[in-house]
Amino acid sequence: FPPQSYSATHRIAKFAQYLPDFNFHPIILKPNVVIGDQLDPKLWNQVKNKVTMAPSWSPSSIFIKKNHHTKNNQSKKSEQKSQSNKSKNTITSKSKKHILNILNKIVSFVAIPDTQILWTPFSVHKALEIIRQENPKVIFASGMPFSIFVTATLIKKLTGRPLVLSF
Repeated sequence: FPPQSYSATHRIAKFAQYLPDFNFHPIILKPNVVIGDQLDPKLWNQVKNKVTMAPSWSPSSIFIKKNHHTKNNQSKKSEQKSQSNKSKNTITSKSKKHILNILNKIVSFVAIPDTQILWTPFSVHKALEIIRQENPKVIFASGMPFSIFVTATLIKKLTGRPLVLSF
């Protein structure tokens, strides 16, 4: 879903954009992190007033590097300190990358149908919270990744709501 910009994102964003015209109010459950490099803020601007976003914590957030400072905002003193610690940081950075690479391979090997299955417990919890508060009449799931359909099926079984899948 926007701000990501993939072909399937455009399809589901347009679908959600026009649902209010037919008396449906879409509540979008999605991870709290944006993964990927194809972003389209214009697409988000088209749908943001038509949908309610319900972000849920995602294990992917562990692997997303958060950088709140740019080089332009650093003082010369902190830049010099950074240079003096460069060798230490490089070793630490290489070690972290190596550990994350190993973890990623393990998760990729055991995560079926895909690595986003790790989001399932958090998304099911958030979905049940939304259902208690908003009482939606139907669950609609659109994927890739395919683990979305596992999550949607669990929510259907727990709530008895009708489920519509789009892929």
